[in-house]
Amino acid sequence: EADYHTEVASIALNLPPNQISGKQRKEVKPVNFGAIYGISAYGLCTSSLGKEPTSANLKAAEDLILTIMMSIPEIFQYLEICKTKSYEYGYFLNHDWRIRYFDKQRNSRGRIERQALNYLIQSYAAGKFREIYLKFKDALVEAGIYDLVKTYLLVHDELQNYAHESVHAYQICHLIYKYCTIMEPDKAPYYLGVGFGMSWYEAKDDRSELPVKFLELKAKEWEEGKWANHSLPAHKVPEFVYND
Repeated sequence: EADYHTEVASIALNLPPNQISGKQRKEVKPVNFGAIYGISAYGLCTSSLGKEPTSANLKAAEDLILTIMMSIPEIFQYLEICKTKSYEYGYFLNHDWRIRYFDKQRNSRGRIERQALNYLIQSYAAGKFREIYLKFKDALVEAGIYDLVKTYLLVHDELQNYAHESVHAYQICHLIYKYCTIMEPDKAPYYLGVGFGMSWYEAKDDRSELPVKFLELKAKEWEEGKWANHSLPAHKVPEFVYND
């Protein structure tokens, strides 16, 4: 289990992952996204990092972009191929066989290439998110708690649900781990980040997200019946995890 933004920060800052602070991870996070979409050193410096475009800052931004690109060269080679082919063919076909066409008469090459990368990443992620949501809904029905867990808010790729206090949090962990983990041939499993709190703001905090190994353990324990006679409302999870 590894956090992508932490790993990249480790490479960029030449520090072990366990020494990367939350502040350092947060600073490198926009660089990760910017590098993928082809951000310039000037754009990274002024927009993402919020620094003055001095010669030293621009050089540092350029070096950071190059460091990230060199750390995962296969990914950037693939992205470059996708950009080139999308402009050449005038369309892009994603992994789910969904297609987007581009108007070469009205759009510059740079705009088309950015749109192609956005479609490559976001359309595939959106497709997987829809698949996961439908599986989660079916899992709630099968478990007999559909009327006790209500979907309230969808924010980009985050789904907020309110659970009645009678629903054990580890039952939710079990349902998400068992039914919503996506397994595809020759690929690492697509795990869901699961966070608990009294609000979406609390639940989405990195400190509230359960480690995959912890999620896996509690899902297994729930299936074995370990928590059948216990109560653990979802909002109690953050303070309970570190004592369990």
